Amino acid sequence: MGGPMNRRNRGGVMIAVLLVLLLVAGAGAFNYWRNLGSEEAVPRPYRGYADAELDALIAAYRSEVDALDARYQQARDGRSVRQVSRGAHISDHVKGFEEAREAADRVRGRAADVAGQAAVLRDLEVEQATRASNRGFDVHWRRLTTL
Repeated sequence: MGGPMNRRNRGGVMIAVLLVLLLVAGAGAFNYWRNLGSEEAVPRPYRGYADAELDALIAAYRSEVDALDARYQQARDGRSVRQVSRGAHISDHVKGFEEAREAADRVRGRAADVAGQAAVLRDLEVEQATRASNRGFDVHWRRLTTL
């Protein structure tokens, strides 16, 4: 008499375990696709470049930033303001002011050039780091388990 009841109980427990496993697998799959979608929603303008092309771009931008930075340092260190004597004519003061303004504009322009290229270089390096972190089993585990 106890035999058939035990089999039914075991069958019910098996069905419950299978349903729980199915529920966990479904939740994991949903979470994986949700995280994958959110990763792909992040704009990555350099996603289409091959790794070798990305490495070449990073090297080129690094050398460009270094060259621009050297020009900026030279402009910043090389600017000298002409001293105008106190009793000089007003036109000499105006000329001195114009020279100082032009020198400052050159320095600001070179600083802006460095900043612009450095921003592109940072974007390229972020893409490279993103690719490095999206390799292997870890990326799949992160997509599956991150809530």
